[in-house]
Amino acid sequence: ESDQRVSQLKGLNRPVNSLKTRLKNLRQLGIADKVFSLPEKFSSPKDHLALINQIKPDILAVSSSTPHLATKRRIMKQFAGQVKIVLTHNPQISTSRMLK
Repeated sequence: ESDQRVSQLKGLNRPVNSLKTRLKNLRQLGIADKVFSLPEKFSSPKDHLALINQIKPDILAVSSSTPHLATKRRIMKQFAGQVKIVLTHNPQISTSRMLK
């Protein structure tokens, strides 16, 4: 998510790390072929379909709390891809909680 979108979703003091830093950290993990910022307009299934159609990933990595999960699975199936949950929600691990 862009810094602006994170602020909208999580509050004015967020994100803690800039998009540039978050992207760099994800790339350094070496767990994905492509790491990028989502478009500013990315809240509807139509937006999801357009991006997935553009990049045609084999795997869409998401957290268990991602919105529109069932829709994302249907879209990925159209492109012979799959959705993988790579982070299960754990209320004990939260940036918001750590900041408090």
